[in-house]
Amino acid sequence: MCGVPYFYAKGEADFLCAGLCHAGLASAVISEDMDMLTHGAPILIRGINDNSFRKDKTVTIYRLDNVLTNLKLTMPQFVDMCILCGCDYTESPRGIGTKTAHRLIKSHSDIETLITSDDGKRYDYSNFYYERSRKEFKQSYQETIPPKETLTWTD
Repeated sequence: MCGVPYFYAKGEADFLCAGLCHAGLASAVISEDMDMLTHGAPILIRGINDNSFRKDKTVTIYRLDNVLTNLKLTMPQFVDMCILCGCDYTESPRGIGTKTAHRLIKSHSDIETLITSDDGKRYDYSNFYYERSRKEFKQSYQETIPPKETLTWTD
């Protein structure tokens, strides 16, 4: 209706939105879902649907590079930390919140090392599907994006 190019996602829109960023066709993603950072979106804009935006035009902008720098994590470590916190694809092991997940990944580098450590043996992993979760997050990098030349804006 507005002449803006649009896409239908084959699966989750998260994969498509992050894939558009990876392909250089988008600079940011507007979403309330923090998982967009875990999918690799370089910039996440949140709050457009909040009252604060309607009232004073305020949004929150997260830059993935700043998040990684401030947390002192690599992207794979950040993904593992987010998976430990619980995500769309698995529950968090009971007793692990954001601060604990960050400390555990900083100490053990990845989930496999954590689980086999004395530190990690304190948690129940029965409903924790971290391998599936990692696979889902990696799909964003494999999303098929149409070539830039095929995108056209109309009046």
